[in-house]
Parts: sequence; C-alpha cells; structure tokens
Amino acid sequence: MRDLARAIEAFLNGLPAEYHELVNSHNVIVRQVEHHILASCHCVMRSNLPVMEVHDVAGALEDRVKEKFPQISRITIHPEPQED
Repeated sequence: MRDLARAIEAFLNGLPAEYHELVNSHNVIVRQVEHHILASCHCVMRSNLPVMEVHDVAGALEDRVKEKFPQISRITIHPEPQED
C-alpha cells in the first residue's frame, strides 16, 4: 500500500502542467477495506480559485487517478488553499 501511495503522489505531482490550478499533493493514504482499495490525499490548489472550480478540478483529478490506478475503488481529494 505504501508503494501505491507513493505512486499516486508522484502521479498527482506530475499533473500541474496539465492542471494549472494544482500546486502539489501530499499526505496520500491508501488502505484496504474488505475487498476495496481506498485512497485519500490533500491537494494544494491556487488560492484565487472559486470554490466550484476547486471542486471541479478535484473531481477531474480523482477521475485521472482512478484511470491510472484501476485497482482503486475510491479516492477522496481534500483540497487546500495555497498559502501566500
């Protein structure tokens, strides 16, 4: 699970070129519950974004992670504002 968490973090941290709203990701946690693999992480987003845009980007990032890592049943991204 630790290797998968590191791979997810590296994948997400490679996406700011594609998603300019994303600054970085950290604190990726992966765990297995019964027969499902669940992941969560924190993603720092640019602080000047409207809330709806932050949620849209988080949803798109969740979709990208699930495409890249099909073994994940669910990923939850917790957006955080960028500190100035």
